[in-house]
Amino acid sequence: MGDVIVGVNEHDASSWTTGMAADSIRGPVGTDVLVKIQRQGFDEPIAFDIKRAQVHRPAVHFGRLEGGLGYVVLDRVARNAASEMNDVLRDMDSAKGLIIDLRRNPGGFLDESLMLADLFLKPGSKLASTVQRAPGGPASETTADSWDDRWPQLVPDLPIVVLVDEFTASGAEILAGALQDYDRGLVMGARTFGKGVVQTVMPLALQPAPALHYRLMVNTLGTLAPKSQRC
Repeated sequence: MGDVIVGVNEHDASSWTTGMAADSIRGPVGTDVLVKIQRQGFDEPIAFDIKRAQVHRPAVHFGRLEGGLGYVVLDRVARNAASEMNDVLRDMDSAKGLIIDLRRNPGGFLDESLMLADLFLKPGSKLASTVQRAPGGPASETTADSWDDRWPQLVPDLPIVVLVDEFTASGAEILAGALQDYDRGLVMGARTFGKGVVQTVMPLALQPAPALHYRLMVNTLGTLAPKSQRC
């Protein structure tokens, strides 16, 4: 067994879940946090005084396959995923085709998924649309919105295959649906998750638990593919 987090600052974390520990360890860049771990072979916990920093884990992973094919794994729709994809596509001059692997991609940020789709489609193409409850109105009243492609299309002539599975969800489905609806990519694999909603995280102030940050996740939007209007 590896190291086990048993304390964060002055709080006992021995019974916390991974998420509870992560929420308490996170904080403003440059601030300090004291983390205590229990390590196998040591009788007493070991304390580490850590300075918080910005952590970036790439969402886009690129490689080249035989036959001149580019292979991109998008493992989540994280912040800066579109920028990372943009850098990859601008280095695809010699590629004969592109495989975009969205398998096991749980999605992420709505705006980031729209910017990802924007890279592949012609300006003016509808990227996706959403439906939500009208502000201040009853649940039966809804409002709709949509987003159009604004930026020049990258790799317009490059054949694309998109791989999906039953774990492809949310923002990843938006990207796959947009490419499929405009015949910009051949989508292959299993039926995707079919999430079709956007969730908003709302902080809750609950006492007593000063070290923990409670949040409520609420479905606030329904998403539809640009042409087929599927969830």
